[in-house]
Amino acid sequence: LEKPVVFEHDVHVRHTDFDQYGHVAAMRYLDYVFTSRWLYSEKIGLGLESSIERGVIFPVIRSEVNYKREIVKAGPLFVRSWIEEIENAKFWVKFQIFSSAESDAILHSDGQFLCVCCDLKSRKPMKVPEWVIEKLGNA
Repeated sequence: LEKPVVFEHDVHVRHTDFDQYGHVAAMRYLDYVFTSRWLYSEKIGLGLESSIERGVIFPVIRSEVNYKREIVKAGPLFVRSWIEEIENAKFWVKFQIFSSAESDAILHSDGQFLCVCCDLKSRKPMKVPEWVIEKLGNA
């Protein structure tokens, strides 16, 4: 993509997100990012229903999370995510999770996850269609 489209979204930490150590459980970080990405996908017309109607799916095949600062209280968080490059059937979604949208916010986590475009019926990888690239680049 020429200029990555950055999607920003607030998520809310719930009391049930905490583990026995008193901070947000590691698995919840990806939940926050995936929730944000699903909202973004719906917003640009690439939601689950639309994708299935067109016969494509985008499963996650790899994820990397860097835990910078623990989250120790319930309340709002700020998720920023973007796609920098699409290569054939694959694309990396990069993300950051902050304590707020303010310039002095704490960076709690960053990372990326790898998606692959697959044909719905065969479940085999396929080149990301132009209509998907256009939606991602014009959002």
